[in-house]
Amino acid sequence: MGESFTARYGVRVRYRGVDEPFSLLVELKDDELVLVAFNPFGAEIFALVQRGTDTIPKGALLPGFPVPPQNVLGDLHRLRFRKDTELRQDGVAEVRSCGATTSFNLVEERR
Repeated sequence: MGESFTARYGVRVRYRGVDEPFSLLVELKDDELVLVAFNPFGAEIFALVQRGTDTIPKGALLPGFPVPPQNVLGDLHRLRFRKDTELRQDGVAEVRSCGATTSFNLVEERR
């Protein structure tokens, strides 16, 4: 997947009238991609680990999240690896897929 990194994003998913903001921590190390999402109160929404083509959920999905976590993973891939996004004037990257719009605002990144 590429060079190792750790990143924190402010993310917003808009889908079917729901507008869901959350924080997303992402780490790529070796061939393992880890995503952990937190709601605005700091509660974990979901955690996923991707190794190769396998995606392994870690823990339970917080009820009420509007899209499957795998969709967020796919949107992150479009952003980081495929560069298939629209960049707004304010620097926020938007991904449109499966009827949802996901906005990624990079808060911090370490390599």
